[in-house]
Amino acid sequence: MSLATERLVALNKSQLEAGIEVMQALAQGWERMVHLNLKAGGALWRESVELTRALMSRKDGSGWSAVSDSVGARSWQRIHGYSSNAYEIAASTGTAVGAILEQKLHDLMGEWTETVEVVLSSSPTGSSEVTVSAVKSTVANAAALIDGISKAAKEAAEYADATVRAAATATAEAVSASAGKQDR
Repeated sequence: MSLATERLVALNKSQLEAGIEVMQALAQGWERMVHLNLKAGGALWRESVELTRALMSRKDGSGWSAVSDSVGARSWQRIHGYSSNAYEIAASTGTAVGAILEQKLHDLMGEWTETVEVVLSSSPTGSSEVTVSAVKSTVANAAALIDGISKAAKEAAEYADATVRAAATATAEAVSASAGKQDR
């Protein structure tokens, strides 16, 4: 096998490995979401049984509103906790996938440049310095563009993360304050 063919095979293998790493990160995120949903489903079942028993223990309808208010406040807290956990799983999975892709893309750029040089030098017409220089310049420009996009995406993700966390905190505080008023 020629050196150029070997380089192209190695490049394809590298891309396949990157795909496998991304799929593993996604599978880990999926596994965490399934675990979260199983825990949430179990908690929902236990709370439903508890609520049913509390309602059945009331001799008349007068105590039902107190039970209902208590359940409502706890439900909001559970929803907040679940959504926070789901968001954290999604964000960390996205960050992991982004880091893998960014690293692999950086590695790919270097491998691609070397492969193009080998392929051009092994071509029947030979390699011209102008062609190699043009390829290197194109790769450098593409790398700079990717870096700029990557930095902008990270900043946007950090801003979105801060906004979501602030909204979640404000919601939790409002629910707690509302629950505190109902208890009085």
